[in-house]
Amino acid sequence: MKLLAGAAFAVRMSPSSAPEVMHFKRFQQQWLFIDQGNFSTSADASELADILDPVKVQIINFADRQLAASEKLV
Repeated sequence: MKLLAGAAFAVRMSPSSAPEVMHFKRFQQQWLFIDQGNFSTSADASELADILDPVKVQIINFADRQLAASEKLV
């Protein structure tokens, strides 16, 4: 998953020549300060549901197609 996340990040943010992606590194450093018992995601925000639901469906469909295609190769 680390490689996949790094590759997706590189596509959207531009590749990094450093061994660590600084955005991820900063997040990792701040992890202890995040109240992990009291958090929410964009999926929890009802006002974003109309925007995110179609995108979520597109991503799931894309992933399903990729998995089906990779199963045919094996």
